[in-house]
This record gives sequence, structure tokens and C-alpha cells, in this order.
Amino acid sequence: MMTDFLSVYGTTPLVLVDFPFGYRHKTLRPYIDKVIYLQIPLDIAFARQIIRDDTHKSTAEIISWAQQYLNSARPYFVENQRYVSENADLILDGTLPLKDKVAKLIKLIQSLQKKR
Repeated sequence: MMTDFLSVYGTTPLVLVDFPFGYRHKTLRPYIDKVIYLQIPLDIAFARQIIRDDTHKSTAEIISWAQQYLNSARPYFVENQRYVSENADLILDGTLPLKDKVAKLIKLIQSLQKKR
């Protein structure tokens, strides 16, 4: 990831990185101006993942993953939401319409550009 990031850093006024640790990533931290966290309720994220990744799987496989998620994985996702959101500069509601999320991002980017 850092190789890809560094290959574009400085060549454009803005680099967006989709990465779940924000300021807590020690290698990326010096390069970060703002951390934006797109907070999506876990039930929506879970449903989207099934639709995106599991439509070819059997019902039994999907149920097995749902049980594993509820019994083991969900606490890690809950902790990750807390971990990332507590240091984010902006938390976007992932249930908002796309146009509203884009408008908020544009506003933030414009405010950053004014400071430079």
C-alpha cells in the first residue's frame, strides 16, 4: 500500500486513501490532512457484503457466515467502528444519499484547499 501511495503523493493536490485506521497508522500519519470515516450501520454493511460477495454461495454457506459473524466477527467490527471514529475529523453517515455525502466531502476538501 505505501508503495502505491508514495508513487502518487505530491503529483496531485489530493489523494484519497480507503484505509480503516486513519491517524493510527504510523507510516501514513505524517501524510494525512484529514480522516473521514464513512460510518455505515453494521447491519447494512453485512447485507451489502452478502449481496456483493455471496450471491453465488449456497443458503447454508450464507447462514454459516451469518452465524460466524454474530458469534465471533461482530465484536471486532463494533470495536473497529469505535477505534476509527474516535479520531476522525469528519464522520459521514453512510445511510445518507450519495449526493449528500459528496456535498459534505466537497465542503471539507474546499476548506482544506483554502488553508493551503
